[in-house]
Amino acid sequence: MVEFLEYQWNIKQITPDDIPRKEIPLSDDQALKSLQELIAADPSLCEENFSNEYLLCFLRVRAFNAEAAFRMISCRHLFKKKNPHIFVRSDISDTPNASQGGVCLHNVNKQEGWIRAALEEGLPGVLPEKDPRGCHTLLFFPGQWDPNASPLIEGVLLATLMSLEAIIEECGGKLSRCKVIGKNENCDTSLHSNGGNSASCNHPTEVKKFEGNSKRQLPKKCIIPPKVVAIVDWSGFTMSRCGTVMSSGIRSFIECLQTCVPVHCEGIHFVSQPWYVDGALKLLRPFLTEKTREKIHVHGNNLSQLHSIVGQRHLPAELGGDEPPFHTITWADKIMKIDKKAE
Repeated sequence: MVEFLEYQWNIKQITPDDIPRKEIPLSDDQALKSLQELIAADPSLCEENFSNEYLLCFLRVRAFNAEAAFRMISCRHLFKKKNPHIFVRSDISDTPNASQGGVCLHNVNKQEGWIRAALEEGLPGVLPEKDPRGCHTLLFFPGQWDPNASPLIEGVLLATLMSLEAIIEECGGKLSRCKVIGKNENCDTSLHSNGGNSASCNHPTEVKKFEGNSKRQLPKKCIIPPKVVAIVDWSGFTMSRCGTVMSSGIRSFIECLQTCVPVHCEGIHFVSQPWYVDGALKLLRPFLTEKTREKIHVHGNNLSQLHSIVGQRHLPAELGGDEPPFHTITWADKIMKIDKKAE
């Protein structure tokens, strides 16, 4: 017993600094305020007028991590700046009168026709029911694509962005930035440097900025960020169209979808792909982020493998599902009606 007491146990006294600290997540207001401060400190974003609802779309999809949400907004802004021709009139975030999540077309019949053609070709379509995991299912049918009727960027990409925005709004989000370009009849003419003429006023009619002591109730975290899964059916896709895709700005298409849209992508599934699509995918892999590469599943003609991941009951007949064949016109009409309501 004496020997036991004389043993040097080297017991260290524990101090508060030795206890691991668990990071406490920010509240809605704190995260929103932190994101506003990051934007205000960024020279390229500080003059933008973001609404609370717009910022919350990015915060939710990044688990209310203000820095991660800021990086996504920065990527989105940079992509728009590098590709102004894509957003000539239909930026999801700052289109005039974008009361329906920013999905709005204004007197650009040619581009409206491209988008309508892409939707009618099934690029993309969205199934009416979610999959067993609660994901919205986007369908792409490249075999029906006519590059002359719907260019890859000005048609297919914008149709895809508009479809994703419709999903975001259905889930309670809103990508409108409340920035209206045009004449503002309520503008203070004393602010003008052109002698008080407000006819050419570009001041926003409504700008919503975060106020730390605002009593307005913000949308809660319980609004689930939208989750999507994409299924690409390559049936009927020819080698000549594959060459058109590779030369039509596919890198811009990929960059936009994987860095600029506030949704959770749960997976991208290829079915019935020919060998040259496999070859093109290998060429494109260096331009994909590691997370995007991990989400791509190539099934070939093995639809049972697809069903084991995304389910079967909600899929249309052409994908081996229990539902009737998918009609692209239904989704096209829905998206274009949203646009008409926004005008």
